[in-house]
Amino acid sequence: MNRNKLTTMEANMFRGLIALKNLFIINSEVVHIELEAFRDLDSLIHLDLSNNSISDLKENVFIDLPLLENINLSGNKLKNIRKEMFLGLNETKNVNLSANIIEVLATASFERMEKVEEIDLSHNQIYQTQPDVFQNMSKLDRIILDHNKIVKVQPLTFREMPMLTKLSFKYNKITSLSPQLDQQLNVLRTDLYLRGNTIEIPEPRDVMNLTRLSSIDLSHNELQDLPPGVFREVKKLFTLRLNNNKFKFLRADALKGLYRIYELNLHDNPIRCDCNLLGFWIFATLNKIDIKSTSDNDQLICTSPHDYKGAKWEVLKNVENSTQCEPLPPLGAGDQAGLFVLGPILLNIVGIMTYYTQKVIRIFIF
Repeated sequence: MNRNKLTTMEANMFRGLIALKNLFIINSEVVHIELEAFRDLDSLIHLDLSNNSISDLKENVFIDLPLLENINLSGNKLKNIRKEMFLGLNETKNVNLSANIIEVLATASFERMEKVEEIDLSHNQIYQTQPDVFQNMSKLDRIILDHNKIVKVQPLTFREMPMLTKLSFKYNKITSLSPQLDQQLNVLRTDLYLRGNTIEIPEPRDVMNLTRLSSIDLSHNELQDLPPGVFREVKKLFTLRLNNNKFKFLRADALKGLYRIYELNLHDNPIRCDCNLLGFWIFATLNKIDIKSTSDNDQLICTSPHDYKGAKWEVLKNVENSTQCEPLPPLGAGDQAGLFVLGPILLNIVGIMTYYTQKVIRIFIF
């Protein structure tokens, strides 16, 4: 029933189709769905109503779909979500509400949908999330909130979701990792996506409870610096994406405590190969970080200073601590002194170890 001029789904329009399992009414002109429109569809598993003009759903409109597992309402004109909309969908596992015009996620928006595993709310106009939006959704595994207008995650929005493995906020308006977000996501088990926001500098307190994460995507933000040990409590971190930011340097102890890190993406940053980067290069070499890319370039490329522009960052082995540097944001005096005292010693060690170390960790630059 695709690409038709149907505007209203009337009551009993599927009478007698008791064995029907899949129903697709997409790219059409549906605006209204009457009560009992789905009567007799007791066996329906998949319902796709994407790309219509539905702006509201009546209470109990899906009450006749006891076995429905997948519902796709993407590309409609829904502005609000009310818990009454989804009454009866007790077996549903996947909900797609992307590309609507939803603005607010209210408390208990998905009440009684306790078996849902994935919710896609991307490409809406969401700017506010209220406490306990996903109340009693203990099986929820993936939440996608990409391409919305979220500036700040409100307290208690995400909690009591022990199965959550993926939370994606790509391309919102988030400016910082707040402790409120951190406290709520201490059960998040694998992936946090914050690509394409405007985050500048994360603080250790902002990520201290994300102890179970294995992947963090902070690419395409406004990052210029990482405080020492900012991720030290995220001990299981395996992948860190920092590409397409504004890094000129990384501090020697920026990745302190990350003993399992394997993939570090740094491409498309204005890397300056001078003594400010020297400590991190030493750290990367001593910890067997494999400088690899997925293109012809096999190492991180310097963009400045002029003498090293376009060179591979291994040129740093020729840089001495006396090299003129742009001033860094202040560190503790002990940290600065340690770098200048140990630098020449570590350079010699690096020169020896380079021949013998096996490559374990990868830094992807493209």
